[in-house]
Order: sequence, then structure tokens, then C-alpha cells
Amino acid sequence: MELKKRITDFHQLLKKTIDKYHMLNQGDKVLTAVSGGPDSVALLMGLSALADEYNLKLHIFHLNHQLRDNGARDARFVSELGRKHNLETTIESFDVGDFCRKNNYSIQAGARIIRYSLLDKTATEIGAQKIATGHNADDVVETFLMRLLKGSGLSGLTGIPPVRNDGVIRPLIETKRIDIDAYLSTNGFKYIVDETNLTDKYWRNRVRHHLVPALAEQNPDYVANILYTCETLRRDDEYLAGEAYKLYKRIAAKDGDEVIINIESLRKLDPALGYRLLRLAESDLTAGDSHISSRRLSNLWEALKHDFKRCDLSSQIGVCLDRGQVVIFLRNFEPLQQTKLLVDESVKIAPDIKINLSLGKLSDFTGKNGRFIAFADAEKIAWPLSVQSFQSGDRFIPLGMTGKKKLHDFFIDEKVPRRFRRRVPIIADENHIIWVGGYRLDERAKVTKKTTKIAIIKLIMGESL
Repeated sequence: MELKKRITDFHQLLKKTIDKYHMLNQGDKVLTAVSGGPDSVALLMGLSALADEYNLKLHIFHLNHQLRDNGARDARFVSELGRKHNLETTIESFDVGDFCRKNNYSIQAGARIIRYSLLDKTATEIGAQKIATGHNADDVVETFLMRLLKGSGLSGLTGIPPVRNDGVIRPLIETKRIDIDAYLSTNGFKYIVDETNLTDKYWRNRVRHHLVPALAEQNPDYVANILYTCETLRRDDEYLAGEAYKLYKRIAAKDGDEVIINIESLRKLDPALGYRLLRLAESDLTAGDSHISSRRLSNLWEALKHDFKRCDLSSQIGVCLDRGQVVIFLRNFEPLQQTKLLVDESVKIAPDIKINLSLGKLSDFTGKNGRFIAFADAEKIAWPLSVQSFQSGDRFIPLGMTGKKKLHDFFIDEKVPRRFRRRVPIIADENHIIWVGGYRLDERAKVTKKTTKIAIIKLIMGESL
């Protein structure tokens, strides 16, 4: 009887969280991220138990990060889990370590970028409305503590959001790790232990192994208390974000690559709204690609109390005063110099941009050109390749089209800001453009079933290159 109650309590808490945050709709197809560890296995089993109630269709996703010797073992375990429960399963493999080295990311940051990118890609391919991940209550606590120790604003201290705007949901976000372990044990569900979680190599592990137990000694209810704190902060943060957005629409004016705000209007604001207003301006100009540090934002806010000429908030954003107006703008970068691209070499074309060219076989083709990588038929290229900024009158045939298009018109259609256009690398052979870097391949260079040799062109971005 006690065992049955444990299982029932777990399912009821899962359902309570799902309903509280409106995570699921009837008939949703849910792509479930399963590493094979206890959290993701409990998530999959819990959602399976509730599948009839919500009329769910579950699809398993697993990523081998190629970071551990046991990666292939984990993939086999998840594949077998899918077969055992008659669930469709997608297994992906990606060299995260290589990606992080080339793009100057930490392993944790790079793995997160790749994982969510592939989750989003798979969800689109299978028609999933939601992506479920196994973050639990203890993860929220650890994230809160890490950000608190590092120094964070209100938004950072809200912890891990239960629901994201892109369809990511965390049904276990209010479930403690101890309850997850009990659920797995009670049902006899098998899972894999990631040995890297047992070491103190990563900061999160050190927080988990040393700081959290000390908190538990002081207050056994620390998880519930921190969850409550995060929920309270999230509510306040959402309110302030809404107020800042309404204010931004009222006093800020976007004109092309600039956002203009009257300086006296800014000076009247409390910093709690002023900081958010400036971040909204940056987000408006960069399509949400934020690089402003809190320190630079604080320095700008202090500068706004006085007259100043100009300051840079990030590699992309500058701020200046112009006749009583604060002008937040995309920095005007110099055009790229024409440079030859050599096979198996990386060429630095700007302080924060490199291009790498290599050759591969058809088997290296992933099936899709991405924002930072392009695959071209090497035998259709009139070598050598070169890279430069676009020139007036440049034309190409965008992939999927039949006629030539002016690059100027293409940039307008893609909403590429004018000041960014000279920063877009144009890779060309002796006859025509091969790739508008970061945007579109030329139709004449596309890979087909007849392709035997592939040119792989990669953009490597980062301020510290």
C-alpha cells in the first residue's frame, strides 16, 4: 500500500505542476529529452503514466555529446528504453568538445547550445508542440545558489523557468531529487549514472556536494523555501518586464539601426525600469542576441546622469548623446578585407569572426545548411575561394530559387540592418558567390545525390578570438 501511495504521489505532483503552469494541452506531441540518467528516466515514465489523461504522443530524444567514453553505451540504453516502451526515438551524436574549442565556449555552455538547437530541429521535424526536459527542484536550488554567488540581477535569481516561450517545459521542476530516486526505486526503473556528476570538476557539482548539504543541516526545508523565493522573484520580474515593455513602446523610437530615447525621460526613471529599457533597446536592434554585461549597463546608467559623448555597451551596441537624445545604435563596422580561403585553414576576417574551409565526403553532409556552416559541392566551385564584404551590384541565386537576386534586395528581405551588411562575409569563387555567410547558399553550389566531394565552410564567432 505504501509503495502504491509513493507512485500515486509522484504522478499527482507531476500533474499538479503541469496544470499549474499550463504546460500541456490535450493531444500534444511531446519531444522528451532523455539522457538515460535518473531525472530524464523519471520524466519519461511519469509522462507515460499521464499520457492517456492528456492524450499525449511521446517521442524520445537523446544526444551523444561525444565527451565521455560511455556515450555510445548511454545511446544504446535510451534506444532500448524506447523499444521497450514502444516509443519513437531519435538518437543524435555531435562533437561538442570540438564545437566548444572552435567557438570559445565552455563545455557546459556549448553543450547547452547544441542540445537545444538539436531539440528544436527535431521537434520541428516530427511536429512536436512541446519539448520536455528533466530539470527538477534541486536543479533550481543549485542554479539559484550559483547565480547568487556569482552576482546576479532579479531575472537571474528567478532560477530555471518552468515554461519557456519556445515550448520547452519542465514538469519535474517542483519535484525533489530524493522523490525522483524513490519513484525509480519503487518501480524498479533502471537508469544510468553519469560518473562526471560524482566528481568536483564542475562548479555545479561542488555546489551540490558541499554547499547544499551545509544548507540542509541548517534548514531541512531549504528546497521548498528557495523554490518559493524563485517563484516570488519570477512574479516580480515578469511584472517589471511588462511595465518596462509598455514604457519602451511609449518613449522609445526605433529608426533603422537606432533606438532613440529622450534623455530626460530616461533620467526620471528608477534604475529598475531604466536598466530594462536599455536592454529592450539592445534586444530590438539585435533580435534578442544580448551581449550587454550588467557592469557596462551600470556604467552607462551612471554616465546618463552627466553629459558624455559615446560609449560601447558591447561589440554590437554603441550609445551616444545627440541634442538631448540618447541614441542606442548598431556599431558601424569597417568592411571586410578581401582574403583568400585555403583548405584546412582558419582565416580571421574581423576581430570576432573567423572562417574555416575544409573538404569532406557526402557522408559529412548533415542535410541542412545552418547559420554558421554551409555545405557546397566542391566540384561545382571554380577554385580558389575568397571572402570579402558585399559590393554594390552583387547578385546571386539564393538556394531554392531559379533567378538571380541583388544582394542589396536580399539583405532587405532578410531584414539585415544596413550597418551589419558590410560585416556579412561573402564567400565567392572566380565566377560567382558561393555563400552569403550566415544566411544563404547559392543554388548553383548546392549538394546533390551526385556530389562526391563537399566544401565545408564554417563561421566561427566570438569577441575573444
